[in-house]
Amino acid sequence: MKNGQDQTFVIGTGHGMCTCQGAAFEYIYNVDYTLRQAGVRERARLIWLSNEYELGDLGMGGMHVANSGYVTNSKLFAESLMAERGVEWITRAHVTKVEPDTIHYEQLDGTYHELPFDFAMLIPPFAGVGLKACDRAGTDITATVFAPNGFMTTPPRWRRRARSV
Repeated sequence: MKNGQDQTFVIGTGHGMCTCQGAAFEYIYNVDYTLRQAGVRERARLIWLSNEYELGDLGMGGMHVANSGYVTNSKLFAESLMAERGVEWITRAHVTKVEPDTIHYEQLDGTYHELPFDFAMLIPPFAGVGLKACDRAGTDITATVFAPNGFMTTPPRWRRRARSV
């Protein structure tokens, strides 16, 4: 980049089932900062790729941010941060395939797209390890013990809230 070559960085979520964009959201600003410190930010195209319905959802339906006595919603906060730093965004996207230099994704409206890149960091979906569960008789009870995402379900009696001391 210091020799004049432009680079495209794609950061965000890789799968439509990713539920926590916070780490990638922070990461894209770390990349932006590092590129600015190196004096090459103008050679970088930064793109936020996310399954969020709207920018600022962050996998939790949005939030409110208090800063300097003002409260704003995370959609406006995220849009402002990205616009201020020249970060493009693509939302409502599910990555279907990653090749060495191209990300293929489908958007919620059913359209398919390709996004060329030089560097990508995509958060994978939170999912269990794909274990199979059987009862003592050998009957498969996987669907009873594990949620569709592979995480073990817990009975209500196991979900007691911690008491403050």
